[in-house]
Amino acid sequence: MKIIVGLGNHGKEYEGTRHNAGFFAIDALLKEKELCVENENELHFDKKFNAEICQVSTKGEKVIFVKPNTFMNLSGEAVNKILQFYKAGIGQLIVYHDDIDIPVGHAQIKLKGGSAGHNGIQNIIDTLGSDGFIRVRIGILPINGGEQVVEKVDGPIDTKDFVLSKFSDREKKIIDSAIDIANEYILNFIGSKEPIKATTLSTKMSD
Repeated sequence: MKIIVGLGNHGKEYEGTRHNAGFFAIDALLKEKELCVENENELHFDKKFNAEICQVSTKGEKVIFVKPNTFMNLSGEAVNKILQFYKAGIGQLIVYHDDIDIPVGHAQIKLKGGSAGHNGIQNIIDTLGSDGFIRVRIGILPINGGEQVVEKVDGPIDTKDFVLSKFSDREKKIIDSAIDIANEYILNFIGSKEPIKATTLSTKMSD
């Protein structure tokens, strides 16, 4: 079994913001890979978890997709309830989240470790009492220089305002491409006896 969680903030005012990159990843998995069947296993709200979930079986393995409806800083509440309900271990948990330290167009698979200042990840670590879960860190930092210019940033970035800002149209295309590459990498390990490996993934920038 795998529990795949995408982090974000629920509500129309947060749609399309950088902090919701984890939500984008879950939506891409379910839409592009057609893992959920309409009116059968579609993403739906489950009150007992305070999260939208979808359960599927693929490649002989059960997979639970999750979008917590808590705010980002309380993500651990929903994650903990789901792990307990499905009797899943920490090693079966995969969490997608935005990362301000990684440039747009890149994603990093991380097997354990600290939160690097991400409040949602820190809350999951604190709630579960462990950092031994897999993360898919989706880069949201604008890039300066050469062919990799996405958005020019002058001066220091206010983190709170920045993560709640929306992607430009160009950035969104690049983010979507990076998410697709990360999703393909993760799905290759579903149903496999091989453990997921740490790596850095990237997509080609384009005008």
